[in-house]
Amino acid sequence: MQNVSNDRPTRLARLAAKPSLRLHHRLAAIERLTDPELLVQLATEGDEERVQEAALHKLTDQVHLERVALHAKPGISGLAIDRLTDPRRVYEIERSVPKMAHWARHRRVLMSDDEAVLRLGDPKLDEPARDLLGAALHVKLALHSRVVERRLPGLHLDFQQTVGGADYLSRGLPGGSAHVSTLGATFRIERGDHAVAVKSWEISPPSDVALTRDRVNRRTNITQQADVRAEELLAELLDAAPFTDGELGELVASEVAELRLAAISRLRAPQRLASIATDDPSVTTRLAAIVRLNDRALLARLAAQDKDLQVRTVAERRLENISAAKR
Repeated sequence: MQNVSNDRPTRLARLAAKPSLRLHHRLAAIERLTDPELLVQLATEGDEERVQEAALHKLTDQVHLERVALHAKPGISGLAIDRLTDPRRVYEIERSVPKMAHWARHRRVLMSDDEAVLRLGDPKLDEPARDLLGAALHVKLALHSRVVERRLPGLHLDFQQTVGGADYLSRGLPGGSAHVSTLGATFRIERGDHAVAVKSWEISPPSDVALTRDRVNRRTNITQQADVRAEELLAELLDAAPFTDGELGELVASEVAELRLAAISRLRAPQRLASIATDDPSVTTRLAAIVRLNDRALLARLAAQDKDLQVRTVAERRLENISAAKR
């Protein structure tokens, strides 16, 4: 004879998965269910989102949550990712599930200050990140700089995202509409309970949204992010301690682009600025040095002879600004 006691979890799972049963009965069955394998199955394969959520809510083991994150639909997968506490498990989702990569990366970057975890996936650091998540990653890695850690140990980045939005009706397209979500953020570099540097970036919804003909009778969702200038935050950080020109010179060689730009903005040695403006391999870094130069002969040479169009243009503009200021 079959053991009725051992079969009870299966019967509860069948009740929870039965579409013809009233929802509150299905949820009640899940509430009494304790078998994690059956809960994972309901969370990943359930036909009703509230059933999936209820099953997910009962899971606590990180292995089971990872399985749901890997195999469930995006909404449920995202909820499972947010329940994961091991950043390396989160990175596995980021690496393995393309449609959830951004969500998982967001979770990993915000949950960890560990340098090895932040470097997973070999992030590109040599150019400034203007998106919120990329900038947060760059700032966190900048705080691991040997010079910064020596001068200001124990720093931590707190990242708060702000969400706004507006709805639009299309002119001339029947039934066409759009919702624009705007994402801003406040970055706080903290040392203990004290804020060492704080910067906010916001973006306002556009005055109008142009929709194309293929959006007739359709709703368009658009996301716009604020343009983050993390070098401004890091420059404020450099003002919080007496960084010497020697230390700033070390930071100019940092792999993190925003830290290089911040250091250049605070560098006081004209010869060092001239060397960066002419010889640095990064055009972005060279431009940051050029706008701080006062050597008219060097600026004239760069404006006339440099191979890079941006360098020539910025050097020429800097020369004009110096001349205008002396009139």
